[in-house]
Amino acid sequence: MPISERQASEILGEAGLSRRHARRALGWGLAGAGVVTRSAVLYDEDAVRALVRRPALTDEDLAEIFPTGVFVARLGETPEPGGLDLSAMSWDISVWARIRISLWIGKGGALPVLATVSGFVVDTAEATAVMSVPRGDRHRGLRQLSPSQLSLAESGAWSAAVAETRVPTGPGAAWRLWLPQ
Repeated sequence: MPISERQASEILGEAGLSRRHARRALGWGLAGAGVVTRSAVLYDEDAVRALVRRPALTDEDLAEIFPTGVFVARLGETPEPGGLDLSAMSWDISVWARIRISLWIGKGGALPVLATVSGFVVDTAEATAVMSVPRGDRHRGLRQLSPSQLSLAESGAWSAAVAETRVPTGPGAAWRLWLPQ
């Protein structure tokens, strides 16, 4: 049954999403393409409710799936018409975090990467390197955040365990390096 974007946002609120995050998930098409009418954007209620039913992974779940950790890329704006290209994206990462990620990759060969929209997993990959992207301004110290890109490879067998799930990360930066406790 078609429902309005407002109704869809209220239903997604049952999964703990704010209206802003619900609208972002809808804008990414996670409940299918919205049908634009004169007065509203309509979504399929069953598709919206299917999003709400996706299991949310806890820290314990993440520790079981990713015993050495995972990089969670939190995507915001809707993708360009060509689609999602994680390898072309950059994140503001400090030099210390880049060093930590590089050491981690050197030790384990790859770092699992989850791309999420409002917590919903939309893509997976494995980072094989992290590099700073030149920005043109002068270096201002080690604490400065600078654009960084990940060299990515296809994800491993672990990706099946996170398909159709949510990884709620709360407020914060556009990425999160999750490490087991």
